[in-house]
Amino acid sequence: MSYTLYQKKSHITELQKYLFSISFFNCNIPRIIPDGFYGSETASAVRAFQHEYGLTENGITDNQTWTKLIAVYRSFANAKPEPVYAFPQSASQIKIGDNGFPVYILQSMLAVLGDTSQDFSKIPISGSFDRATADALRKFQSSVNLSPSGFADSRTWNLLAKTVKSISFNP
Repeated sequence: MSYTLYQKKSHITELQKYLFSISFFNCNIPRIIPDGFYGSETASAVRAFQHEYGLTENGITDNQTWTKLIAVYRSFANAKPEPVYAFPQSASQIKIGDNGFPVYILQSMLAVLGDTSQDFSKIPISGSFDRATADALRKFQSSVNLSPSGFADSRTWNLLAKTVKSISFNP
């Protein structure tokens, strides 16, 4: 059975995905977009990888390069989880009308309260700070002796994060 074009493209895409992932941990590896074509950008990323990890720099993905690529990828992927600092700034507020990752995390934390306590309502997790989010936040703020403002500042965020952590990680 012959090696099909589809198989070749799939293998190249896999290589590119590994290089793409590694580039987030090692800034000396150029970030390439996986497209299934082994062009000059892929060869350049392979050469940079080979240089970084003490391999022969030829831009060819031989067995030695492939084996090292997998080992490096696994070392990053299997490492201790990285913390995510989602709150924008210590002087910031997250409020009605805001959107994005910090709101998504805020809603996720509020959802944990809704899932684990009858005192709190379940809210949808959308990444958009809406009235339901503000109401749930006010309820939480009141429960921890904060002024029920309905927006998240660093004090509210920290107390909510500690509360959720104690709920989530205590069996």
